[in-house]
Amino acid sequence: MVDGTYANNDRTTSVVVNPRANTSVATPTATIPVGVVSYTVDACGSQGATHSDTRTVSIGGAGGRTVAQVTNNPAATRTVYLLAGRQSGDPGGGPAGLSAAVGGGFSGVFADALTTRPLVIAGGGGGGGSTGGGDTAI
Repeated sequence: MVDGTYANNDRTTSVVVNPRANTSVATPTATIPVGVVSYTVDACGSQGATHSDTRTVSIGGAGGRTVAQVTNNPAATRTVYLLAGRQSGDPGGGPAGLSAAVGGGFSGVFADALTTRPLVIAGGGGGGGSTGGGDTAI
């Protein structure tokens, strides 16, 4: 799916942030308009990277998924900041080891541009290793 804001058939709006398509430096945002009492966030962390060596190929674990209903002050417009995890481990993925691949990055929705006030987080999956696949985030 391509980055953007989409009108749904049920008169709701979806904001999509695809880390493969999102190459800009700026953090994507979504605006919650006046009158909205709550909104639903469906966030998915990135899959961990695949490890391969001369003996094995090990797929990284799936990223976690978090679906949350977030309350909102209906008297004011609110901007939320969206951060999409990448399979390269950005942001927050564990480092690759001697015989393991990098863990997937987390995805989240934040109340501030510095991403220090999380509203919703979905963890990234574990990187594949020489003795088995990465763990799935919960």
